Amino acid sequence: MGEATGEVALMRWTGYRRWPVTALAVLATMVACAPPAPEAPTPEAPTPAPTVARPPAFEPGPRPPEPRLPPIPAADGPLELRVSYPAPGALVNTRGRNFIFGSTGTGEARLRINDHQVEVQPNGAFLAFIPVPADQVYRLRAVRGQDTASLELPIRLPPAPPPGDPPVIVAGTIYPSGAWVALPGERIEVGFRGSAGGAARLVFPDGTTVPLAAEQVPLGRGATDFEVAPGTGATAATADGGSLSWYRGFFEARRVVTADTTVAWPALTGKARPTPLELLEAQRERDAGAPPLGVPARPVPPGEVAAPATGVVVELVVDGEVVRRPLPLNLLLADPARPRVGVAWDPDPPERNGNQRHIGRPGPGSGPFHYVWRNGTELELTGERGGNYRVRLGEDLTAWSPGNKVTLLPAGTPPPASRVATVRMDPQPGWIDVRVALARRLPYRVEEGDRSLSLLVYGGLSRANFLQHGRVDPYVERAEWSQPRDDLFRLDIHLSAMPWGYETYWGGGGDLILRIRRPPDIDEAHPLRGLAVAIDPGHGGADRFTMGPTGLTEADANLWIALPLRELLEAAGARVIMTREADATVSLVQRTDRAEADDVDVFISIHNNAFPDGVDPWANNGTSVYYTHPRGAALAWAVHEELLAELGLRDIGVGRGDFHVTRMTWAPSILTETMFMMIPEQEAALRDPAVQRRIAEAHVRGLERWLRQLSGGSGP
Repeated sequence: MGEATGEVALMRWTGYRRWPVTALAVLATMVACAPPAPEAPTPEAPTPAPTVARPPAFEPGPRPPEPRLPPIPAADGPLELRVSYPAPGALVNTRGRNFIFGSTGTGEARLRINDHQVEVQPNGAFLAFIPVPADQVYRLRAVRGQDTASLELPIRLPPAPPPGDPPVIVAGTIYPSGAWVALPGERIEVGFRGSAGGAARLVFPDGTTVPLAAEQVPLGRGATDFEVAPGTGATAATADGGSLSWYRGFFEARRVVTADTTVAWPALTGKARPTPLELLEAQRERDAGAPPLGVPARPVPPGEVAAPATGVVVELVVDGEVVRRPLPLNLLLADPARPRVGVAWDPDPPERNGNQRHIGRPGPGSGPFHYVWRNGTELELTGERGGNYRVRLGEDLTAWSPGNKVTLLPAGTPPPASRVATVRMDPQPGWIDVRVALARRLPYRVEEGDRSLSLLVYGGLSRANFLQHGRVDPYVERAEWSQPRDDLFRLDIHLSAMPWGYETYWGGGGDLILRIRRPPDIDEAHPLRGLAVAIDPGHGGADRFTMGPTGLTEADANLWIALPLRELLEAAGARVIMTREADATVSLVQRTDRAEADDVDVFISIHNNAFPDGVDPWANNGTSVYYTHPRGAALAWAVHEELLAELGLRDIGVGRGDFHVTRMTWAPSILTETMFMMIPEQEAALRDPAVQRRIAEAHVRGLERWLRQLSGGSGP
């Protein structure tokens, strides 16, 4: 499975804290020898970004006729029930149908799970997609001749109060929570999960109320639409039979202070937390003329927490019964005329942030790593949410950064802004340095096109009378600056070929340096000769949780593909850099740092896939490849088409993923997801050295095809 981010991000579970996919509870990825399920309709491939064109049709080289996976080899060991997923006591994020897989130890066994007959593959592997037991216990019974084996596997399900119970507000679902700072007039969304069929509202200490609208709670998250065939994803029922709803609303930002001292206090305003005595006195003043809350509250049963005398409460009324809970929020208002300023400074050790990069997201908390700044970048801060600071980039553009990686400057420090005095280019044999002279270290972003790079400097105001290209360089066709807004300086650099890679640095004297990497020389007859290729077998070491029905880990499967891939690449004349050569723990940052230090020309991360709870694995398994930057799209398509031609699995498609290894900017990078570990036939195939080599050969063919496409215009 792909590894989303070292800071953990595939919106489904793949080993990198992956994307978009964020179902970290899913340890599943297995393969047994079951006959393939009926082929699901193949969804249309996603439309690439406007600047990325799919490569032209190609004539593949010699292939085995109708390549298929080999039969699952037979095994007849002792009868023994082992479940690879779910683990005992694991939270299963669906109340509909879900997968369970493992092994009986022998292909001669017959297996029942609860009331369902489950097919056992010749090697003993099994994979079932059956209703989740309402009593939260899977009961397995295997029989071979006179031998029997039984196993009871307890699980946990999302909370669902039985009908008729007093109304509840589910613990931990009330939001917002923690420390917040907002601008005056800002809209604040509020909500909670509670008993269905009620009326809910937010109640302020002065009696002001805000209605909250009800909406049904969807079942578990499921995989992305990109991966799941229509009608084959998670059940479209509520996770609890309709007994719970989300209640949501919003209010205009105002000061909110809870008496609960365990709730974090905002750091951005610099104001001290009120003492309990101050809170009590303020409450007495409000109570003097405050109207009643409305519906009388029922007595607080034992074990429930009463709303405090101060602060804001959420209130739910169902059939005349009332339940209230405190809003666990400390919200202060920022002064828009005097924003705080901070410096991006990531204190993580080298194995977690060797290049001292600082991340900015479009929203607070989880989300794609949309901005990458070097330590020392100055940030104008206008808000705080749950440990994240809002960064103002422009009149209508903000980003969010982790607050523990921002050093606050003294109150009154002017927001970062600078004139752009000069822009000049410094050509070198392997790259071109573009130097932008700034008085302060402003936030920035690099945007990539087919044959261009654009540097956006937020808070920059041009005072450059000319832009110096430097000596004649055939890689740079032209460059121009523009001022789209008063607070945005834009530099567009047009190239004669695809941008192979780039980096950004803060230079001496305050210069922002954009280092543009030159493309390598490519020999069309021998396209890999002389190139440096990084092979990254995903996971390994402490990260060995994803496995198949018979216990094959993804970490081992990835390495077994990477080793013959190295052999094939070296035979083709490439210099190969392995991020790991054995079962070792290597952080995501260490993988990309080593590749960049070795000046690799291409980075390929090898993975095999898994699904989150609630997705039918028989209908949705297949092959996919991911990239982040436009320059990786054509490479992803080339390798993806070769894998499909070689193995004949379902075409999940090529996608843009926010993975740490594909976000590297110094070289084109892709992440491949060849098979699904939880499918018995595919897990068994991944144990076969001949299949491992076929997968490696498909990677090489795709890489060579992509390089040949570039060889006619790869630049100087």
